[in-house]
Amino acid sequence: MKTVPATEKSLLEHQSGAAAAPRVFTYADLAHGIDLVGDVFRFSKRLDDAEPLLEGHMFFLKELQPGLVLHCAQVRDLKDLDTQVMQHPGIKLSMLVGGASQFSFGTRRYHLGPQARPGARNRGALVSLAEPDMFHRQWRNGREERKVSITLKREWLEAGGFDCLEEYRGLERFKRQHLSEHEWIPSPRVLAAAERILAPPPMVPALQALWMQSHCLEIVVEALGMIAGTRPPPRQNPRERQRMDRLVELLDSRVADDWSLQRIARHVGSNPTSLQRAFRGHAGTTIFEYQRQRRLHLAHAALSRDRVDVERAAAIAGYTSAANFATAFKRLFGVTPRQARHGY
Repeated sequence: MKTVPATEKSLLEHQSGAAAAPRVFTYADLAHGIDLVGDVFRFSKRLDDAEPLLEGHMFFLKELQPGLVLHCAQVRDLKDLDTQVMQHPGIKLSMLVGGASQFSFGTRRYHLGPQARPGARNRGALVSLAEPDMFHRQWRNGREERKVSITLKREWLEAGGFDCLEEYRGLERFKRQHLSEHEWIPSPRVLAAAERILAPPPMVPALQALWMQSHCLEIVVEALGMIAGTRPPPRQNPRERQRMDRLVELLDSRVADDWSLQRIARHVGSNPTSLQRAFRGHAGTTIFEYQRQRRLHLAHAALSRDRVDVERAAAIAGYTSAANFATAFKRLFGVTPRQARHGY
């Protein structure tokens, strides 16, 4: 296990943006900036400083506010290996926008993406480290990952004054219990915020920092609201959870894009009313809205990464009218399809 001491450099930022060609990130690139979230960075293999490890459009760690650290990755693994970082205490949020990711915080393991159990890619990781603990990531050659992770350190939480409010006692208990975790299914609105973070518009650095903060805080508000809620999230029995997993797998496959609600319910062994109610509690939205948002996310990826034209993106999203597509697209992502195609 090769160990790289934390450096004095507080920022690792190699962004080429969605409009540029993919670049390679080396062993030396990844070793810098780890002091924002941990003490040391360990690789399971001996590597040269210039050895390529990742290829993609974006990989950075940035402290947006004192104690608020954003980590973005839009990359593909070039090696089979393991990495470890001894993480500083804080609340950790991770959400996958595309691809797959396998990692752990201490004994809490997460496997997000289509290679996990059905529907797992729709769940986020929300865990508290009350003391330093090991973060472990498994790399798989060729695996893609589009992920947004946020660390909320103690100083940021304390500066927010959450511990002074009665409504946030649940957050205080969560923060103090090591490796406590909370069920979190990022809403479509938060997924859209993550998409924007992964495709930042060209701005002067000061404005881009504010732009990043605004979308990052949108994610944080939802996650902390889940923790601080006066009522715990509804629990599903194992049979209902399996049904929701089968449903999400079906919806993500796009096989059911043209199905009626009755046919979808029949396919998973339920009735339309019960299924719609259970899915809203599971995903925070209706089945048809989930399908619509899912298609729009696919269209966004096709525009920003593959540079398809707007008419093709509209067809991917299931729209016959480019104007209606543009309206729905801007409502979800905050930019027009043409702007997304040009890296905004």
